[in-house]
Amino acid sequence: MSLEELLAKAEKKRVIVLYEELSTINQQGLTGGALLLKSVSEESLSAFLEEVKRTLSEYIKKKGPHNPI
Repeated sequence: MSLEELLAKAEKKRVIVLYEELSTINQQGLTGGALLLKSVSEESLSAFLEEVKRTLSEYIKKKGPHNPI
């Protein structure tokens, strides 16, 4: 399931999307660890995180608290 699909499902099920937290993630980045089943190159991980950041940024601009659903 893509991030876009997940966000759309959250809207459909009326799950509260915390726009301020999403914005904070985009501004401060993510930290932590993950257990992977196979190795992932640094370039692939960076590309994935940039895609997540871009997707969240677009979603916030489109559906954020200043632009209600």
